[in-house]
Amino acid sequence: MSACADARAVTDADLPGIGYRAWKCNFSLARTPRAIVLKLNGDIRKALAAPDVIQRLSSLGSEPAGSSPEEFAAYLKQDFARWSAVVKAVGIRVE
Repeated sequence: MSACADARAVTDADLPGIGYRAWKCNFSLARTPRAIVLKLNGDIRKALAAPDVIQRLSSLGSEPAGSSPEEFAAYLKQDFARWSAVVKAVGIRVE
């Protein structure tokens, strides 16, 4: 029996408004120089704005979007807090 066999889905009835949105991102090492982070971020955002990239990602069900490192850090903080609340509310624990 797998460790997840007894897991149940978290629904909106369990936690109203929880919603889920998958995301993909690029991370760099914490010691990466700021100039390199900004260069990579700018290049990735430029690529995500290209019509052919938008079309391809859209055809795969993705909504291409880019953000600054600070915006994404704030999003991660918010997302971590939200999922921490879910884990606590439904009693998920490591066994």
